[in-house]
Amino acid sequence: LSSVLRSLTPDQCKAVCEAMKDRLPELIPSGLSGLSPNHYEVMQNWLFNQIQATRDLNSVLSSLTPGQCKFVCEAMKDRLPKLIPTSWELSSVLSSLTPDRCKAVREAMQDRLPELIPTVGDLNSVLSIFSPDQRKAVCEAMKDRLPELIRTVDDLISVLRRLTPDQCKFVCEAMKDRLPELILTVNGLSNLSNLSNLSNLSNLLLILIPDACKFVCEVIQDCLPELIRTVDDLNSVLSILSSDQCKALCEAMQDYLPKLMSMVGDFSKMLEAAPCKEKRRAIYEGMKDCLPRLIQTAKDYKRVLSDMPSAFKETEMNMIERLPKLIKTQEDLCQALLYGDPKAVCKKMNQHYKDDNPGKLLTFVDVVFENRHLDGSLVGTLLEDCFFIKDSDLDKEISAKVAQKKPSLLEEIYRRVKQPEKTTSFPLSQEQKGIFEQWLKALQLEYGYRADSVSSKKT
Repeated sequence: LSSVLRSLTPDQCKAVCEAMKDRLPELIPSGLSGLSPNHYEVMQNWLFNQIQATRDLNSVLSSLTPGQCKFVCEAMKDRLPKLIPTSWELSSVLSSLTPDRCKAVREAMQDRLPELIPTVGDLNSVLSIFSPDQRKAVCEAMKDRLPELIRTVDDLISVLRRLTPDQCKFVCEAMKDRLPELILTVNGLSNLSNLSNLSNLSNLLLILIPDACKFVCEVIQDCLPELIRTVDDLNSVLSILSSDQCKALCEAMQDYLPKLMSMVGDFSKMLEAAPCKEKRRAIYEGMKDCLPRLIQTAKDYKRVLSDMPSAFKETEMNMIERLPKLIKTQEDLCQALLYGDPKAVCKKMNQHYKDDNPGKLLTFVDVVFENRHLDGSLVGTLLEDCFFIKDSDLDKEISAKVAQKKPSLLEEIYRRVKQPEKTTSFPLSQEQKGIFEQWLKALQLEYGYRADSVSSKKT
């Protein structure tokens, strides 16, 4: 076609185009190549005359390849505003095209998209036709207009439902200056109902990925006290979110949580409201940094550990340093051994008693023996640290209690003293060995206990 047209006058070119009208759509891109400016203008004018309405453009574009669509749209760029004056016509053209052809039209009209999309309804209509990849380009073209188009949380949600997770975050970032206002209003009016405010927040977070959830919560941080006034309010939001979304919300609220939660019971209430282990873990992960502040007594310590699934008990290592201040009675110590890690509890409390009040080690020994839930093989391990405090009188009292309660424990320690090369778990210094043998001899005299006989159980 190009070689024919180049040898004709403009009028002859027009006559050929009329004769080839039915086949021109497929020939136009190649037919326009290599023409002189005069010939090109004739062909372009003829093309414009053939496409007088949206349906004409639709008919032409639907028969072309994506590359040809792009060529035609660029050639008609100045005419497109008349053919596609609103989003309705744009949707009409795009609805019958393949994604690649839609992309060609969108690229040709990229600069006009803000003008064609005056309402959030128009935006949703256009987004629904484009492929996910193309929706990102539409959002980028509309970025500056989004705060003007989206006037309520419902508007925002209607847009986000059509986007990928990353595109949702992009839109939220574009809307960040208006997010607090949107969440605190309903139908454009300042909302007086906290229930509606919470519903706005919940519905918005529900459709976002965790990163976007956290971003939204950080943006609206200043109005969180107005939105979430009680633990029950927070529970109502968390109840409909996924585990990852719960964690993101709690992490974003770190600065506000201390004001919201004043006691361990509030934390327990949140865990009790969580329907599954995964969500309880997410809540814990998001709030673990504020737990030490809530745990003021041994009862609080017990309650936190008993409420949390066993997988969460790594938090005990964060609280173990505070045990000496929490454990004030024998009952407190019993509860700590019951719900916490007995080895960690014993190690910390033994060291505390040795440093500050060695006499309490006698009470500690009684508590360990009286805790029936403790495995028998564990008792010896728990009591080992009670010995060798460089106080021979107290050592003898402790060993006497042990001899009465569990002679085999003394046998085990005696074996370790006599054959240290066979064990590395309980190494003793020469000074410690001397102390041990002194009070062991005293026991032999007082109780008739034969420490050199491994099989002896006499006391």
